[in-house]
Amino acid sequence: MAPIDINNQNIDSVTVNGTDVQEITVDGDVVFTAVPDLPTTNLHANYDFSEESGTMPVQDRSGNGFDLDVGDYSGVTSTINGVQAGRFVTDDRVSIDAADYTSLSPPFTAYMVLELNNSSLRQSCMQLGAPRPLVEFRPGSDGWRTVFSGNNLDTNNFDSSYQVISTKVESSSATMMLEDNTFSTSTTGQDSTAIAIGGLDGARYIDGAIGQMLVYDDSHDYTTGIGADVLSFLSNKWGVTTV
Repeated sequence: MAPIDINNQNIDSVTVNGTDVQEITVDGDVVFTAVPDLPTTNLHANYDFSEESGTMPVQDRSGNGFDLDVGDYSGVTSTINGVQAGRFVTDDRVSIDAADYTSLSPPFTAYMVLELNNSSLRQSCMQLGAPRPLVEFRPGSDGWRTVFSGNNLDTNNFDSSYQVISTKVESSSATMMLEDNTFSTSTTGQDSTAIAIGGLDGARYIDGAIGQMLVYDDSHDYTTGIGADVLSFLSNKWGVTTV
């Protein structure tokens, strides 16, 4: 078989004698690493702006039909580490029509890849419950926080530069992850009664870029199992740091 020139080619997988190869090393240098697949077990919703054209609706690529078809955003003119991302500015917010959504009860885990441009603004990033945002950045007060059932999990971390965030809501506890840090509290969980990205009550808009949002109908450990696989997928796809 004649050699094949693979210079400047995107290669998703390599198979040798019927076996998938995870890594190829030449003279001690890694020249190929297999990109992990997105875990789909209990995947509730998948919003991937690298696959969007910049027009509404934002498609749910999980196959469950939870498209974000209310509101608007400023197209796909942003990038996160070179990958196309959705641009969000003042007044930008996308959500699902409540009539098209069935609520999700704890436990559930949500992930978002994002890049905020302004550290002085209070910004609602992902909303899964009403009336409060599930995850927001609040400068000068609580830092990153998860809000649910009237309770707050405040990280007291005011660094807005994080590119991957996650929240895990269970019946009696909640955990928030910021790249390589986790924060937990005991509380009462709350159903996910909506899905929205950006803004709340005509305010708290995002100034930045959204890469991808994933919602799972399950509780994930961030260091093992499906949770670790999700973070590995996001890390490889978006070039972000994870636990």
